[in-house]
Amino acid sequence: MADGAIYESGEVYLFERSTILDPVSGVRREVWELRQTIRSPAVGLEPSTSPLGDGAEFIAQNAIQERFGFSLDMSPDAQTLLVGAWGGGGRYAADDPFPLRSRGIAYVYHRNSTNDDFEFTRTLAGKSFPNTLQGYSVAVSNDESGSLLVSGGQFYSDTLGRVRTGRVFYANHSNGQFIAPRVVESFDNVGNSQITNEKQFGAAVEADIVSGQNRIIASSIGFETRTSTDTELTRGEVEILTGPSRTLLEGVNTSLGFGTSMSPYSESYY
Repeated sequence: MADGAIYESGEVYLFERSTILDPVSGVRREVWELRQTIRSPAVGLEPSTSPLGDGAEFIAQNAIQERFGFSLDMSPDAQTLLVGAWGGGGRYAADDPFPLRSRGIAYVYHRNSTNDDFEFTRTLAGKSFPNTLQGYSVAVSNDESGSLLVSGGQFYSDTLGRVRTGRVFYANHSNGQFIAPRVVESFDNVGNSQITNEKQFGAAVEADIVSGQNRIIASSIGFETRTSTDTELTRGEVEILTGPSRTLLEGVNTSLGFGTSMSPYSESYY
């Protein structure tokens, strides 16, 4: 949304459900009330070096066109909130030649035990390349061992000259400790078996923790260009990464869009 003078900065509104007793009818009814409004940590910052809690210095540019809240997810225990801002990132140095180029950010919030408000903790990952769109999709899950936070960057272009192949950023949080963020790329990119321009891995993401292992579900909604046959397949794919193993799900037809949206139902159904 446009927020006054801060064009397309975005906000997140948290509503809380409760029940009240109607004094006339004597019937209890459900109501939703605004609990908290969250603005990007970049709002109000001047164009100056600002670590924002993760050690990655960049010029915030006051959140202009950050699109904070484009994606968001809350952990099942309602203690962690992840907010995507695919237009954010700004510059990482005063001489950065790519200012405001949609690097993307995913902001991590944790609930304050004193007042129950969500407070900004850090960003999920550090520096992204221009036009990565990190935060276009986000997901959070948790169990007794901790939480898993995932953010997709579908427009990431790799160092081998492949365009918009995509990557997924993820990190774990356990016992108050944030484990260093990591990245994962599509199987094709990792194995270097195919050239996968426009694959857009990470267009949609889901997170789960199964028997203490991370499970990341990420889709690739774009093209695949296979060098062995020199043909382009306009089909989507979904990769399920459980620990070190990968499972590939492919669309039935060669039509663009398989994996555009996903929802985990249980450990066995997606």
